Amino acid sequence: MIELGIASLVAIINALLAFVIIYKGWKNQVRRYFFLTILFIIFWVILNGIADYFAYSKFESLNSLVFTRLTLMSGSLIPLFFLKFVIRFTKRKTKYVYLEEKSIVFLTSIIALLSISSFGIKQVNVNQGIVTLDYGSGYYAYVFFLLAVMSYAFLILFKNYRNSSGLERIRIQYIFLGTFLASALGITSNVIIPLVAENSDASRFGPYFTIILVLFTWYSIVKHRLLDIRFVITRSLIYGFLLSFVALAFVFSTFSSGQLFGGSPFARGLIAIAISILIVFGLDPLKRILSIATDRIFYQAKIDYTSLLQQLSNIAAVELNLQRLTQDLERGMVAGLKLKSSLILLRDQDNGKTQKFRGVQIIEGRSVKIAIENASPLIQFLREHRHLSLLESLERKIEDTPEGVERKLQEASKAEFERIGASAIVPIFSQDHLVALLTLGSKLSGDSFSNEDLHTLEVLAPQIGSAIQKANLYEEVREFSEGLKVKVDDATKELRDRNVSLQTLQNITKEITRTLDFGKVVQNIANAVATELGFLGAILVFLDEDGKSLRARAVTETSLTKKALKLLPKPFSEYSTDFTSPEPLNLGASVIRSGQVMYSESLAEVLSPPIPKLVATAMQKALGMKTLILVPIVSEERVIGVIEVGARRTRAEITQPEIETLQSMADELGVVSRNLRLFDQISKTNSQLEVANKHLQELDRAKSEFVSIASHQLRTPMTGIMGYLSMMTQGDFGKIKPEHQKILIDLLSESQRMIRLINQFLNVSKIEAGKFTYTWKPTQLEELVDHVVKEVEKAASDKGLKLTVKLPKAKLPSITADADKIEDVILNLLDNAIKYTAKGTVTAILTQEQGMLHFAVKDSGIGIKPQDATELFNKFVRGSGIAQIHPDGSGLGLFIAKSIVDAHGGRIWTESEGEGKGSTFQFTLPLKPPTDEPHPLAAAAHVVKPKDDVTTLRHE
Repeated sequence: MIELGIASLVAIINALLAFVIIYKGWKNQVRRYFFLTILFIIFWVILNGIADYFAYSKFESLNSLVFTRLTLMSGSLIPLFFLKFVIRFTKRKTKYVYLEEKSIVFLTSIIALLSISSFGIKQVNVNQGIVTLDYGSGYYAYVFFLLAVMSYAFLILFKNYRNSSGLERIRIQYIFLGTFLASALGITSNVIIPLVAENSDASRFGPYFTIILVLFTWYSIVKHRLLDIRFVITRSLIYGFLLSFVALAFVFSTFSSGQLFGGSPFARGLIAIAISILIVFGLDPLKRILSIATDRIFYQAKIDYTSLLQQLSNIAAVELNLQRLTQDLERGMVAGLKLKSSLILLRDQDNGKTQKFRGVQIIEGRSVKIAIENASPLIQFLREHRHLSLLESLERKIEDTPEGVERKLQEASKAEFERIGASAIVPIFSQDHLVALLTLGSKLSGDSFSNEDLHTLEVLAPQIGSAIQKANLYEEVREFSEGLKVKVDDATKELRDRNVSLQTLQNITKEITRTLDFGKVVQNIANAVATELGFLGAILVFLDEDGKSLRARAVTETSLTKKALKLLPKPFSEYSTDFTSPEPLNLGASVIRSGQVMYSESLAEVLSPPIPKLVATAMQKALGMKTLILVPIVSEERVIGVIEVGARRTRAEITQPEIETLQSMADELGVVSRNLRLFDQISKTNSQLEVANKHLQELDRAKSEFVSIASHQLRTPMTGIMGYLSMMTQGDFGKIKPEHQKILIDLLSESQRMIRLINQFLNVSKIEAGKFTYTWKPTQLEELVDHVVKEVEKAASDKGLKLTVKLPKAKLPSITADADKIEDVILNLLDNAIKYTAKGTVTAILTQEQGMLHFAVKDSGIGIKPQDATELFNKFVRGSGIAQIHPDGSGLGLFIAKSIVDAHGGRIWTESEGEGKGSTFQFTLPLKPPTDEPHPLAAAAHVVKPKDDVTTLRHE
């Protein structure tokens, strides 16, 4: 009786698994055959328990024999359905799979029939509480059949395990382990041990081992979504808990009312009402709590639509590769919305006409191609509605549509839905064109798509369309770039080959340009033909100056060529060819006359005459020469010689780049020949230029003296004129009419400008003559800056500019300098900044840094072009466009300022980000030198000048 109870418990456990597997899954062949496998395991367990029960009870052994044979029969069907399950679970596709299944079904039928006859079990015996069996001749065939079919199924699983990856591999692993352990232990205890061990009751333990299969299968269902049936478990748990809650509530109410109030109907009624209210108001929250808990266990968490939308939007915005874009979006959809599958079908084009929407879906680790014809009813339906379409909505629409053409189109669309395994399809439009379909499988939970799901998909659809269009454009650009790259590679292959030749030619050029001796040049070339180009050697033949004879000027110097030259009766340089002879010339002379590259396989054809043919042939044999290349040397459109190159290769083996290199070398030699002829002329011309240069230097000195004298002579009368004009404007000669006063003020201003210009010319002439003198004394630079700023404040205020000065708080160390000239430099920089700043600010900054005093004037004026910045400190140079703003500048102020700063051992420069962005003029001066001597650059200017000799830079 105990065995039957245990068998019943094991059967119930298996039955629970069978129910979960087949719930709403009979149409799925994988789940159907796995259910049948479990079902016959249940039959085998129950029949095995009944057979043992009859064997150990008071019933006749005949009943035990009947159920034992039925146990064998049910056991023979388990391998059949397990093999069918394995074939469909692994998607085994061979041309013999149909024949395999039919053969197994046929053999199973025979084995099942044999197992319920005496061919399987003859008799059941009970001896001292131990059940033994008398086996028939067919029992061994039964055992072999079980082992063979199960082994074949496990072999299919193992092969598929090795070829799979990811989640599919894990699922196969658990199916294999669960079924292998359960079947191995069951066959061992119920089949093998009874055969080899007499009086063994091991068969009673066989049903217990099926629990292993149940445990592995349950774990794989819960942990790894085996057969996609976790939603059945979650719903079963939810409703089981709810049912338990209701039942316990009523039991508690009945028990508590009876204990507390006895038989009082009123009190018991109140408690019942309270419990009912608790159930009514607590059932829905409890259901939500259980749903959240089961979702967290089986589906990890509730969908975060905001995060999902942001994640997928980022993918659509960033990814440019079309394949990665679709794969990332598909994976994001599956993970975010917890779907069984997701696939983007892209429109492909052939000759500009859309043919199909195609995609590749990964199903259980295998790539499955899916395509929908453009003319299909589903595509037309989506184009018309332009919105997300659900399969269940389409099914309801079909039910509401009467028979006719429209219903047939809807049914065809539904068939397309089912063919591609989609529960929802989102049409993706870009620029009013349908470019893709986003297909979504059913949700893992088994629920329908919620409003949040649909809203998220509607928001994403335009973004996906734009992303696909962008990726298509990127792909077109990439393909164009790759095609262009191939073309460029093909086009540059020849250039790369030529580059090698050019590099070789460059090396040769370096050698031939190291000397001006023409004999050494041609000898270097003759040697380079062998060392750099890899030929046997070369002979360089030139026309004499009279153009009447050809003579070799150089021959490659190698051990092999020296050995060949010993065959000549006299030195090679003593042979010459009469270029004027009417007799047939050798090939070298023909090249000079034709100016064309020629080839030969005979050295005698090249050297004879004057060298005898027999000697030339012997020389060719000694050298191992097969081909000669003769390249003309052209100089100033006249052929002056020929390079005769010997090679051990045939004409076909010599490449075109090598020929071009020889031609380039001949051209280079022609240029060198011409240059050497011109060298003597250049030397003579240089001598003449030296004489002319000395004369120019004398003229320049005379010019400087003239400018100095003219400046002195002009300044004296201009000073007098300016004095009288000043007295007249101040009324020293009586009252002047207003209109005349304006004219006199203008004349005074122009006189002042003229004196400044004269002073600048005078300063420049002194600088160039080395007579610009300085008065050196200790100087506080911040005092000079403060004084100059006060002097220009009115000019800045008149233009509406904000003038700012930034001086250090602590007193700066004094420097040895000419205070007047440094003040003029500061005034020049500030005056220029105010002059060329229409609005904004002008800032003067004085700092001490790294042993130097640094003064800078920063403005928001017209700015400076980068190409002008380095030229502004030269004579007569002004910035581009400055003359249109202030035409009265001389371009000498900054030149003089630089001379003054340089004389003080400092540095002056300007910085600007460009036109219209302001500029910064600045200079640095060293702190007081260690000795009392002035800076070395001003060593020639120690004389203290008279007061009236101080010149100015101001306003330029």
